[in-house]
Formats: sequence, C-alpha cells, structure tokens
Amino acid sequence: MTTDSDSAFQFDVALSFAGEDREYVDTLADRLRTHGVKVFYDRYEQPTLWGKDLYEHLDHVYQRAARYCVLFASEHYARKVWTNHERKSAQARALRENEEYILPVRLDDTEIPGLRSTVGYIDARSTTSDELVDLILQKVQQPSEQVASIAARVRVPRTAEEQRQLFAQQPPGWEYLLFAGVLAQGRDALEPKWRDHQLRYVRRAGPALSDAEVPSFIQAAFRELAGLTSNLERILDVEAKERAFGPLGVPGDPVHIEHLGQRLLEMYESLLDWSARIR
Repeated sequence: MTTDSDSAFQFDVALSFAGEDREYVDTLADRLRTHGVKVFYDRYEQPTLWGKDLYEHLDHVYQRAARYCVLFASEHYARKVWTNHERKSAQARALRENEEYILPVRLDDTEIPGLRSTVGYIDARSTTSDELVDLILQKVQQPSEQVASIAARVRVPRTAEEQRQLFAQQPPGWEYLLFAGVLAQGRDALEPKWRDHQLRYVRRAGPALSDAEVPSFIQAAFRELAGLTSNLERILDVEAKERAFGPLGVPGDPVHIEHLGQRLLEMYESLLDWSARIR
C-alpha cells in the first residue's frame, strides 16, 4: 500500500505492544497484511532482527521507518522496558513533526506515561477486530492530494510500450488506465468513420431499394440493432467487468481488460457501420 509519495517509509504501520497482548495483535497484523498493508511486526521481521542491536534498530523503526505507530495500551505495556523504549521513540517522532503519528488502541484503562488523555484513541473493548482493521486501512489510504500527484505523473498509455510500462509499475487504478488506453487507441483508428457520422455522409453500397423492399430492410436493420444491444449488455455485465478489473482489493487481469476493450470498440464500430447503412 506504500506509494511513491511515501517512499521514505518502509512500513505503513509499526505495531507497538506488550508480549502478553500478542494474541490480539497477531490476528490484527495478519488481517492488515492480507489487505496489502506493510506492517512492522516482530514475528514478520525475525530474519532482519537476528543479530541486530535491537535498541538502535527499534529506535529507527519507531522514529523513522513507518507512517504511523499503532500503540496497544495496557497494564502490560505500561511496565515493559522494551515497550517504553518504543513509545519514547514514537513520541520523539510525533513531537518533531507536530502531527498525528501515534494511533493509540486501548486494551484497558491503564495510563501510559507521556500519552496524554486528550489524544484520540480506539477502545478495543468496544471495537471489533474487523472494525479496527477498517479504521487502520482508512488511515493509511492515500490522501486526495497524493492521489492527484500520482495521477499527474501517470498517463493513459497510447502505445504498446507505454502499456507494458504501466503494467510493470501498476500504480493505483492501473486497470482503468489500461482500459482507457485500449479505448483511446481504437477510437483514434475509427475517427474517420465518426467524422462521416457527424457529417451524415452517405456512401452508396449495394443496389437501390424499391419502395416495396424498404419495410423489410428497416425490419432487418432493427433486428440487427437488437442483436448489437444484446452484445453490449453482455460486455457491460457485472461478472464480465469483474473478470477484467478484479473484485475489490484484487488486481485485474490485463488480458481480460484488453479483450473487453476490444469488444467494446467492435461494438462502437458496428454501430457506426449500422448508422451508415441506414443513411
């Protein structure tokens, strides 16, 4: 979930907790990880922590390596040496930057030194794990100005090479950029037909119709239009779009995205051709 604008941070959140509260935190960490959140949690970092000077390393993590520190306040937390070290490092960061960084989660009513009672917190006793996960996800989601910044750097791909680069980088919303690129390239190729449509240009094709043949021609044309409409409904079907763009939180499939875009372009061209035949 970390983006270019957050490249200075190795983690989205660092979890600070007492060992006695691990059972609660362990489940939460796993759920956050499945949502793509980059979590500093000691169980995930054992190879990295092995042999390091933990006092120095943890000071770096809780001061500089994470966007937020989620602190699980409890009676166990208040009397642990290591949690006291983590808390001081996190508070140094919060004081230096003068903005929200520590996100307290209260497991009981124990007062934590240096953690003011006026700081907004979440009470785990009245908040489910799922609700807490959702709250953390909302916190680490990109602010609108970051999204705007990313959008300014990313463009709709107009060539095969730009499409390849887009898929390699996979910025937020890359699926829709790829889809827009397929449509833009196809639209450009069909621009002459669209201009003819705007001009109501008539290109003679086939023999002239007698008055007696006109009704059957019109009936056949509207049957064809009904068939085109049915195909369009299939292309825009919810399941078809989900196969291409993926369910919520799941990356899309570029092959299906391109196929869906090509079929939509085919429908666009068919409707232009249909309109030209009617004229």
